[in-house]
Amino acid sequence: MMILLKKYINYIKNKIYSLLGLNLLKQEAMLRLALKEEGLNYKNFDIKIDHVNGFNYINGIKLPVIYPKSFFQKAKKLHTSEKILTYYFNGNMSDTGGRKKMLSKFFNRNSKLVESDYGRSRFTKNKFNNHYYSELSTSKFGLCPHQKDFVGNPETMWTYRFIECCMVLTVPVIFKETPLGEKFLKGFYYINDEEALSDRISYDHDKALRNFELCVEKYSLSLDVILKLYNGKRDN
Repeated sequence: MMILLKKYINYIKNKIYSLLGLNLLKQEAMLRLALKEEGLNYKNFDIKIDHVNGFNYINGIKLPVIYPKSFFQKAKKLHTSEKILTYYFNGNMSDTGGRKKMLSKFFNRNSKLVESDYGRSRFTKNKFNNHYYSELSTSKFGLCPHQKDFVGNPETMWTYRFIECCMVLTVPVIFKETPLGEKFLKGFYYINDEEALSDRISYDHDKALRNFELCVEKYSLSLDVILKLYNGKRDN
C-alpha cells in the first residue's frame, strides 16, 4: 500500500511540475526565455531538443544551445581584469562520472572548487545565477570536465560550463579523459588539463574577449533567425 501511495504522489508531483514547466531541461528552459525576450511565444513553434548533441530545432531550423541575451548582458557587466583565482569549478562532482578524481589534481593550486547541484534544480534552470557567474569571472581558467559515464557523439560532445566560462572572460580548461567535440570547440580558445597543470600557459585577455564575442554570435538568437521565426510562426 505504501509503495502504491508513493508512486501516486510522485505521479501527481510530476504532473504538477509538467504543468508549471518545471520538468524541462535547462536547454529548453533557456530557449523559451530567449524567445520570450524577443517577443516570441514558444507555444507558437514546433520545438525539439537534442540534448545529447547540443542542438535546438525551431520549426525545423537547426540551432545550437541558445542562451537568453539578458544572460550575456549581465555577464558582460562582470567582466574584470582582476583575476584573483587561477582555477574555478562549481557543479556536480559525482563519483560515477569521474569528476571528483579529475578535479582533485587542481586542489591547492589557487583554485576554488565548489560541489553544488544548483544548476540541476528544476526551479533555477532559466535563472542567471549571479553568485556563480561572479565567482567564475574572477578566475583565469574554468575547469570543464564532462562525465565519463555520459554516452554521446564524440564529434558534438558539449557542456554548458564551457560556454559560461567564455561568457565571463574565463578561459575554459577541457579534460583529455572527457574530450569535447571538435565541432563544439571550433573557433574558441581553450587549453587542456595537462597544459594547465604544466603552468606553462598564461592567461590571455584578448583571446578571452574573442571567446566572448564568438559566444554571443553562436549561442544567442541572431536577427536573421528572429526574423525567420516572426515570419514562420504558426497561428495559435
